[in-house]
Amino acid sequence: QVKKAVKIHFKTFGCKVNSSESETMAYIALQNSFEVTDNLTEANIVVINSCTVTANSDRKVLAYLRKLSRDYPDKIAVVVGCLPEVQHEYPFPADIVLDNRDKYRYIEHIERYSKTTTGKQSPTIISVNSSSDQSTLPFIPIPKMRNHTRAFLKIQDGCNRYCSYCIVPYARSRIASLSPVDIHQQALLFAEHNYKEIVLTGINLSCYGDNNSYSLPDAIAAADVDGITRIRLSSLEPDLMDEKMIETLSKYKKLAPHFHLSLQSGSDRVLSDMNRNYTTVQYRNIVENMRDAFISPTFTTDIMVGFPTETEYDFDESLNFVSSLGFLKCHVFSYSPRPGTPAADLKQLPDITKKSRVKQMIEATDSVRQSILTEQIGKTVSIIVEQRNKTGWYEGYTEHYLPVVTKDIVSAGDIVQLNITSVEKDRCIGRCV
Repeated sequence: QVKKAVKIHFKTFGCKVNSSESETMAYIALQNSFEVTDNLTEANIVVINSCTVTANSDRKVLAYLRKLSRDYPDKIAVVVGCLPEVQHEYPFPADIVLDNRDKYRYIEHIERYSKTTTGKQSPTIISVNSSSDQSTLPFIPIPKMRNHTRAFLKIQDGCNRYCSYCIVPYARSRIASLSPVDIHQQALLFAEHNYKEIVLTGINLSCYGDNNSYSLPDAIAAADVDGITRIRLSSLEPDLMDEKMIETLSKYKKLAPHFHLSLQSGSDRVLSDMNRNYTTVQYRNIVENMRDAFISPTFTTDIMVGFPTETEYDFDESLNFVSSLGFLKCHVFSYSPRPGTPAADLKQLPDITKKSRVKQMIEATDSVRQSILTEQIGKTVSIIVEQRNKTGWYEGYTEHYLPVVTKDIVSAGDIVQLNITSVEKDRCIGRCV
């Protein structure tokens, strides 16, 4: 039988939603008299919150599980989340395997597992691929996050867009949203514990409230409490950012003027093949409308290269379009087939072609990023200090999501004013003013 006060270690792969969920699971452990440790070697139980958005995500999770099984065979391994949801055929080297619906009940399964065995046994696979029909997310209030000075608040789950390359709608439940009342309560808790910034996260954040009577602005209003100075949005679908939505969002003074608008490709033909619901002209108009509505907003995005139908001409179009928009940062990655999605059945491009295009796109977008960072020299900015890094510098982000580091002595969680003196590699250097 599991002894109370045994130690649980969490390993999280993937998105901010997973990070938020892992923090909730850690809080559940503490509430049940377990200890949570960042030290893998001293843990009795390891919970792996998995990701399956790309083939590389799968490889990372499975490599971690194999290494864990080899190096620490006596630890109870619990794998939860998106990978087991869609990849049932994998022989997971784990003792307990849970889907997204059941991940918050993992303590029950650990205790059940421990009562039925005195040693290691075959994996107990529970509730895999069981979708939820709830339109409202369950609410588990947590006072703080263990390893973050910005508070991630999951307000939405699920996706019904079914882009031709994407496994996420199959890995996550139907669209569900956290009620504004619950968002407000959680925001108050975060403020009480001295958080200054809340990041509202979701699998498809733009669809918040679609199955209910509220919308994304309602979530922002609910998170706007005394003590919270910034509210940031995670990834948004551009086609849902119409003029009315943009105008409404611009009225919230605490909303950070930084937006992650997923693009995927700068070729209209490829966007159509991907089943994305916009053209490059529409995307550019959305960006321009947001630049008119907010004060000097910055934009980040995701760019996929090497989609099966992407020709050299399509890639050149995409490269030119992306370069013209002035993104602060681009997450560039190559397409990888996800079994069960329409694009996986198409003839795939050679890996060498994908790698070449990734390299070209990264070089182009990094050049734009360096120009934006260099333009900050001489300006005074405000950052929320996140941590002291391994080199002894304190680091944080501005409201525009510009990374800034300083050698000045400051404290994690504080808001400090810095004058940007230079740019080094991928960050700005600042001094306190």
